[in-house]
Amino acid sequence: MPNLQPIVALASRVAMERIVGQLRQHFGNRRWLSATNRYATDTTNRLKADTAANPPQVVGADLAEYIAASSTLHSLDGWSFLGRAVDATLRGDPDTARHLGYYAELRAAMAILATEGIGVFSDRHFIVEATSQPSRIPSSAATHRILWELFDEWSKAPKAANLVGQIVTVSGIPLASWINYFGVGTSAALQPVARDWLITWGLDVLQLGKDRDSRNESSYRPTGLRPLSTGSLGAFNAVSDLWRALEPSPAGRFEIIDSFLFRTCVETIFTSVSGKQPKAAAKDYRKQIKNMLAKANPNSDMRSLKDFLIRRQRRRDPLVVRLARGMDSVTHPNHHLQVISRASLLLRIASGACAGLLTNGGTTLASMRFWWCELGEARGYWEGSSRPDDVTDLWADVQQALEQIKSKHSTVPNRAMLQRRRQGVSSEIAVLGECERIGLWGINV
Repeated sequence: MPNLQPIVALASRVAMERIVGQLRQHFGNRRWLSATNRYATDTTNRLKADTAANPPQVVGADLAEYIAASSTLHSLDGWSFLGRAVDATLRGDPDTARHLGYYAELRAAMAILATEGIGVFSDRHFIVEATSQPSRIPSSAATHRILWELFDEWSKAPKAANLVGQIVTVSGIPLASWINYFGVGTSAALQPVARDWLITWGLDVLQLGKDRDSRNESSYRPTGLRPLSTGSLGAFNAVSDLWRALEPSPAGRFEIIDSFLFRTCVETIFTSVSGKQPKAAAKDYRKQIKNMLAKANPNSDMRSLKDFLIRRQRRRDPLVVRLARGMDSVTHPNHHLQVISRASLLLRIASGACAGLLTNGGTTLASMRFWWCELGEARGYWEGSSRPDDVTDLWADVQQALEQIKSKHSTVPNRAMLQRRRQGVSSEIAVLGECERIGLWGINV
């Protein structure tokens, strides 16, 4: 494996923003790419042929546009995989949930790298440099392995922390600005936190990418040879918590989950700088939080956010965050829930990376109506002109499903058989497997 650090450093997000802007010329024809784009179909075989030619015949402009378009599409595909993983979970099939959750994670990583100008194609891989021209990465490693190596190297770079610092937003203020108000600088303090998040949430890409035997055991071996388990945590509780954490709000597409990430971040940085846990140095921590909030918005009463940050309110992190930290083996009954949780958090970052790329490239969800309207209709979210004016309205169906399930489960014991817990809520369960909804409001720009 070559030294990927200088290669990843050459990948240009600025170039990708320009290229995304160029894609708009095709939208009027209801296409992401030109009808003549060489790599729009049979992509990997054509890349193999073009790179094998002497001299190589790669069509750089076509490949760069393909990588740019793939970022948003990988992200939505990742949310689709997550939805199928959730559905499998609610059907008592943890092995299928694990398999699909892993691929949701993988697609999230591919989407993030694509926004940065890195394209992974079977055993041919490319970076888009500042000139907007793709260069081949000198490695023929397969997707599972090279993806992790590239993602790992990218996560070490300051640009990874800068991206996360702009994506995670609370009260309209990016995380990077909050950390600056916290009085500890920005990228230097944020970098280890961002890297820890990215590496933790991409853990399964690492484990299964490096260990082919583990991937095969999860994806290709008969599952019935192992003892079946419904998990020690209620599947409905875990899925409900995931949806609640990713609920959109007027303040932002991911305000709820971002608030918890923000709290974790400032706690981690405080401990790193002071050498003490916030609870052990409560007075100093509260003072620093108060000063941060005053600097961020001196003319606003941010008492509620202060109480949240010092854990007077909502003291416990959501289950999805706690599960994402889990490092249990594949045989643990909650392992599939941990994979799904990690995938959902990495997809949140992927959605933010794509939304930022589209915005800076002058592209909006409205201009991509040809794509998302067709997708929503194909998934059965609406028919024709009944589509919502705002994609965040897609939450209403989820809200109703969660309330219906909660109401009907109020008299069912937590340890009841899955069949009893599913009675009368089949349509609601179907809605909870429609995570493409999150992907759509996550890139709404």
